[in-house]
Amino acid sequence: MKTSFLLLLVVATFLSCEGKKSHQLIIQCMYPHALPCTNRVGCITEQERCDGIAQCSDGSDEDNCLAHYAKHGLGLAQPVMKPQAVVTTVQKHHPAPVIMKSHPAPAPVKGQPVMVQPVKGQPVVVQAPKQVVMLQQVVNLACQTGYVMGEDHLCYRFSTDVVKYADAERACAQDGAGLAVLRDEVSHGFVYGFLQAYNPLNPHWIGLDDRMIEGQYVYADGTALGKFNHWDTAQPDDQDMDEDCVQMQGYYWNDRACCEEKHYICQAPPAQQITCFCHNHSNQCNMDGSCADCQHNTMGAHCEMCQPGYAGAATQGTPHDCLPIQTYRVMQVKQPLLVMQPKGK
Repeated sequence: MKTSFLLLLVVATFLSCEGKKSHQLIIQCMYPHALPCTNRVGCITEQERCDGIAQCSDGSDEDNCLAHYAKHGLGLAQPVMKPQAVVTTVQKHHPAPVIMKSHPAPAPVKGQPVMVQPVKGQPVVVQAPKQVVMLQQVVNLACQTGYVMGEDHLCYRFSTDVVKYADAERACAQDGAGLAVLRDEVSHGFVYGFLQAYNPLNPHWIGLDDRMIEGQYVYADGTALGKFNHWDTAQPDDQDMDEDCVQMQGYYWNDRACCEEKHYICQAPPAQQITCFCHNHSNQCNMDGSCADCQHNTMGAHCEMCQPGYAGAATQGTPHDCLPIQTYRVMQVKQPLLVMQPKGK
């Protein structure tokens, strides 16, 4: 499909920070599911994202493809957020035998395995598996240098310098990140708490603006602003028709002129996922995949051994796998034989 079917060119007139009128050519992607390039010059379809062929002039459609998940639905052709890793807990089950009714088998297909049809009218009995024990899998999410892990399991960087909004976007992009998208109370609450502790007075750019269409706010990942927001009183107001970028100061948001210089917040998915198996005796991994801080009197790369002075089977996955050695000692005490003699007759 040609790019001309994907674009709508709009010439917007606005007042700059210096009070001068200027014109801007805005490229808006109109085709369903079309995504704008990071530099806003050109559009691509979802199918063209990470297809091995650079469609965007800046190559952004082929950047950070390891972080891209197919059919994720995020808007911009730039890194998307990974889902939170799942921690598997101990599960024990004894499934009952499964009885499957017989059904006519389909005609064999060349190259496909042939299913043996059971005797008509007779059930097929599949034996239940033996007891299955799933030992705990620990997944540590690690952020790149300069970033801190948030409560939403995303990584954040809080700048010490002040720049214009566009420069903040570029600074985050150099890290493989974007300006922070605060779409729920978890992410907003974490950012608010961090700023209150370390930089409570200064405003920070976040990833939200209406530069494309006035009044239609879009997050840095290309998705539209939903019901969740923390606008300050009477905001946004687009004062002087020159406020299209959003800052966060304290607990609230406010639209400001994009050319103002402010601190900014970058947001990125975890740079690494470190997995280790610790037999339920630790919930932390070292960088090499071994278990850190083994508990319950255990030790070893996977908490698979008992510490000196303790005995048991550390791989059973319970807090009582390793107990003091004396607990296992069997004390055999011989009792004197008591013979009951009947009274003399």
